[in-house]
Amino acid sequence: MAAKAEDLLRQQYLVPRRSVKKLKEMSRKEGVSAGELARRAIEAYTAGRVLSESEDEAAACALLA
Repeated sequence: MAAKAEDLLRQQYLVPRRSVKKLKEMSRKEGVSAGELARRAIEAYTAGRVLSESEDEAAACALLA
């Protein structure tokens, strides 16, 4: 998926330590950045769906759980 830099927006989220640990391990194993894994997870979660604002917020929470 490799996003172009001009298409990216920097965001900060509070994430449980266990999720950060999982993300770092996945990043190391797959050889891609944690940011790329987060982008892939969001795309997979939202594929084919139109999200309302509350669903969008729930999706972000589910991603980070």
